[in-house]
Amino acid sequence: MPTHRLRVTRRALADLRLGKIYYGLSAEELEDEHDLLGSFVKNRTEQPYGTQATQRVRPKCFNLHTRDPWRGITWYDATHDICWLVGATSQHDYGLFEERSLNDEIRPTAEDYADLELFSQEKEDAFIDLVVAQAPELMALALSQPNTEHRMALAGAVDTGVFVEVLVVPGEGTIEEVFVSFQLPPVPGTQVPSDFCEAIFWLLAPDAQEGEVDRDVGHHPRPGGKRPGEIIYRWRKA
Repeated sequence: MPTHRLRVTRRALADLRLGKIYYGLSAEELEDEHDLLGSFVKNRTEQPYGTQATQRVRPKCFNLHTRDPWRGITWYDATHDICWLVGATSQHDYGLFEERSLNDEIRPTAEDYADLELFSQEKEDAFIDLVVAQAPELMALALSQPNTEHRMALAGAVDTGVFVEVLVVPGEGTIEEVFVSFQLPPVPGTQVPSDFCEAIFWLLAPDAQEGEVDRDVGHHPRPGGKRPGEIIYRWRKA
């Protein structure tokens, strides 16, 4: 009997013109809301892979058809045993998915994984307490050993890296840029609250000012650069 779950990303919901009230619902709860969602449940319940791979899209996805003109693509997260509807188009526009792939916008986001399990306030407080206890150690280590990435699974759930890049600016001395990266998905078997990347960043960098922070940065100074499925914040220390 199949054990995998069927879920829909926020981006795919937006493609289908479905709003916030649908966040976190299973595909089975959504199947009557759109023909493509009905097709998703019908064609991915028994097994999470399709028969036609989506061309020029990474990670590997499979095409999902329903009555014209709607098309979608699905991705199987084997780590969490979840098949995701990650995008939809009403114009047979597979070029949309190719463009998203180039921008690393296919995989579910941090918010999508947080939507899987609605956190109680008690659980969220416990998560934050663990991060508060661990974050100073990770940041202090990175500041003491610049130009080297240091990683920790904060709260046992979020693989987090801190890299302090020291740059020499002629006539101005040195400046520091702090890169904080979050690798998605979260650690298997764990739960995370909504907006957890934002919360963790500010607990790691409580002295940062809003104007010094860039979100969703497209590069990382480590060898090999940004990794697939990674969310990066950059703090330009004043």
